[in-house]
Amino acid sequence: MQDSDLIAISPLSLRLDSAMGIDVYSWVAGQEPPVLFVAFDQVVSEESYRRLVKAPDAKLFIEKSRANDYREYLKAHISEWSKDTALPARFRAAVMAEVIRSVLSEEFDRNDSPSVVKSAQDMGTELSKLVSNVSITGTELCNILHHDYGTFTHSANVGFYCTLLASELGFREEQLADIAGGGLLHDIGKLEIDLRILNKPGKLDEFEFRTIKTHPLIGFRRLTKVPEATPTQLLMTYQHHERLDGKGYPVGIGSDEIDIASRICSVADVFEAMTSNRPYRGAMSHSRALEIMESEVGSSLDGEVFRCWSSIVNSRLSK
Repeated sequence: MQDSDLIAISPLSLRLDSAMGIDVYSWVAGQEPPVLFVAFDQVVSEESYRRLVKAPDAKLFIEKSRANDYREYLKAHISEWSKDTALPARFRAAVMAEVIRSVLSEEFDRNDSPSVVKSAQDMGTELSKLVSNVSITGTELCNILHHDYGTFTHSANVGFYCTLLASELGFREEQLADIAGGGLLHDIGKLEIDLRILNKPGKLDEFEFRTIKTHPLIGFRRLTKVPEATPTQLLMTYQHHERLDGKGYPVGIGSDEIDIASRICSVADVFEAMTSNRPYRGAMSHSRALEIMESEVGSSLDGEVFRCWSSIVNSRLSK
């Protein structure tokens, strides 16, 4: 089997009490090619799982042709995993992240706005329940998320960060679900931006930058055509690049006109962008990103929201 026939999955999505229903392959450093780790009708043993986790650079894969089955498997178990208090918080958050990333990947590829909105809202509801009932540090969360470049990866991470931030700021669970969905949807307008611009490894020219700056308006227009999209989600999509000093886009409104959920999204969006790999640079450290963001407080970023996020990244949340 060729490597091109396989896609990576998270080891955290394996269950030790039932078969996944999909052949899973493993690869470890120095081994070529990937080998069958557990067959579709087998349950992985705890001993095999521990060896896998301890192996340096160990990775798991499934066949690309089974990607849809894997997504259905994740979606079928997401509520069960998120509610299981016997599972460590880090595990539950990691599985949730894997589910959201996988589902968003599928939905963004499909590029159907009503379907994207429904999935984002469903995932937002589950995410809000998880965040309301687990204790996890901001650093732990950053470490379990994927940080490769891609619109769906970025949106999944921003959704997590927005929910964690809104929770610490005192929003109720039903409000968290709304904000979580908004975080997952905030960059939906990028689905209409040329990939050659989105993935350009160098500095954007003036035309390309103007094109990128259209994505909040494009996303807003998309969501206005979906009756299920909420006012909060519309505002987060439209305003997440506005600045307190009125120098943002797409409109250039000032602080009094920027919704609190949009301010939350702005902080989450900037932090995620800085700490993830980009086509034109590698990821920054958390401390360096926070240092740069602090210099933008009052002009671009809301001070209270930023200070709350800085505290989350650097200390443990108690739920």
